[in-house]
Amino acid sequence: MHRDFRGQGIGRRLVAAVEEYLRTDDCGFLEVHTVGPSYADEGYAETRAFYTAMGFSPVHEFDRLDWDGPTLLMIKNL
Repeated sequence: MHRDFRGQGIGRRLVAAVEEYLRTDDCGFLEVHTVGPSYADEGYAETRAFYTAMGFSPVHEFDRLDWDGPTLLMIKNL
């Protein structure tokens, strides 16, 4: 999310809405992909911190999965 809009609860509400929808469909996990920590970038470090605060756990960092750099797979038990 663009820095100007961070801290307003938008991301938390979006994640909560997705979780609620998936629970009604009997899904057990929610998975997200973000740039992995081996790629030094302050913005993506903040993104990973957000997902961690939302209850996601890192599973594995893949190389060249979604782009030419590292992708971190994170999951949350619903």
